Amino acid sequence: MNSAQGESLYFCHIPKTAGTSVRYLLESVVEEDQTYPLSADIRHPRGYPLFGDFVGGFVALPTKPRLVRGHYHLSCGRLLGENAKSLVIFRDPVARVVSELKVLVGLQGFGQDRLRRSMDSGIVPNLDNLQTRMVRGDIDVAEPNGLSDRHHLLITEPIGDETRALEEAMAAVSSCGFYGTVEGLGPLMTDVLDYLGAPRTQVPRENTAEPIDLGLTAVDLELIAERNALDARLYEEVRKQERARLALSEASRT
Repeated sequence: MNSAQGESLYFCHIPKTAGTSVRYLLESVVEEDQTYPLSADIRHPRGYPLFGDFVGGFVALPTKPRLVRGHYHLSCGRLLGENAKSLVIFRDPVARVVSELKVLVGLQGFGQDRLRRSMDSGIVPNLDNLQTRMVRGDIDVAEPNGLSDRHHLLITEPIGDETRALEEAMAAVSSCGFYGTVEGLGPLMTDVLDYLGAPRTQVPRENTAEPIDLGLTAVDLELIAERNALDARLYEEVRKQERARLALSEASRT
């Protein structure tokens, strides 16, 4: 499979990390016929194709696209080849989970009463430490057999040794090309746009809908933080490296 002209990028879109805004920006600077999946095949909410359909469609493409994005594991970036780079963005895990719960209640019919009962039972109705899950390990895209099942297992299986998982996550993130946090999104996307040879522009706002008050208590937020403690460690490490890069960039301009 030949590549489309220009640099290629895989955007590992972790849900509720300003990813839709980033997706819109990337789509505005890359021609539609050089993106995968096509914008028309991404439907809100969380409308990326199922993983099996995603891989099957990619393999059938006559040329490799310049931009691939989706709620898929970071290692899927290898579909674009060794020279392509990947982008992944992280967010404070409590804020990310609260935002995800708002989608669950507001758009997916879960219901606030059901959420309240779940939280009162000590259950947060989402996958814990999702940010770590989406970047640690390797799906091995070179082996097509059982690829969809391996992807599902890699995202959902018990994490096990958290220290090892964090080391794997940071090793993968540090070598992917572009990574940062929602707080450092502006400078990060400037680097991404420069890589793509696109004009620099601001990231558009993602959500304009009325906010949903979930009625979460301090105890609820503590529970969310406890269940996502590994994500907090990953987020802080990424944030520390991001601050160091920004400081170095500032120093080079003075």
